[in-house]
Amino acid sequence: MKLAVLMDPLTKIKVQKDSTIAMLKASLQLGWETFFFTAADMSCREGEVSALVTKILAVQPEKENWITLGNQE
Repeated sequence: MKLAVLMDPLTKIKVQKDSTIAMLKASLQLGWETFFFTAADMSCREGEVSALVTKILAVQPEKENWITLGNQE
């Protein structure tokens, strides 16, 4: 299973209050490939929407560096 989530820029996320973090953490625990993208990553060409997504490798909301990212796709 794959999950891609539209989010605010990571620098604007309030880790302890954002419910999206819990969703990302749960999807990773289920073994799903998990990605995020922002509105700036989206484009539309000939009526078809696409986005440049970044893979999330780990989410640890209790730590200062709460997210570990992989490659963009």
